[in-house]
Amino acid sequence: MKIWLIGAGLMAQDYAKVLVALDRSFEVIGRGEKLAGSFPKHLSKKVRVGGVKKVLNELDAPDVAIIAVGVTDLASSAIALIKAGTKRVLIEKPGGIDLKEIDELNRIAMKFKASVLLGYNRRFYSSTIKA
Repeated sequence: MKIWLIGAGLMAQDYAKVLVALDRSFEVIGRGEKLAGSFPKHLSKKVRVGGVKKVLNELDAPDVAIIAVGVTDLASSAIALIKAGTKRVLIEKPGGIDLKEIDELNRIAMKFKASVLLGYNRRFYSSTIKA
């Protein structure tokens, strides 16, 4: 199972720690060099920079994606992944900037038969295990 972690900030770093603890192989996809450079070295992960759309042009879509980016990019990142073939997506809250964006994400997920989960309670990381 190919897993991508989208984002390189603090929330993404927390997800990375969980994935490492679960002994899961994954790729980290970030947008810029600044956050990519701050990704913890002890996690032994190189961050691919350029953003999810750029990397989708270079690699096949993952089976599973965890999206932990800024609110303005949550839904668009999920939609790009789903349209590229990703079938399971865990997206950070709130999932989009407004109801219209979340409805669009839902419509696309249904059309492409993708499962999208919103990570509203990260404390126990059960949604990470489920993804």
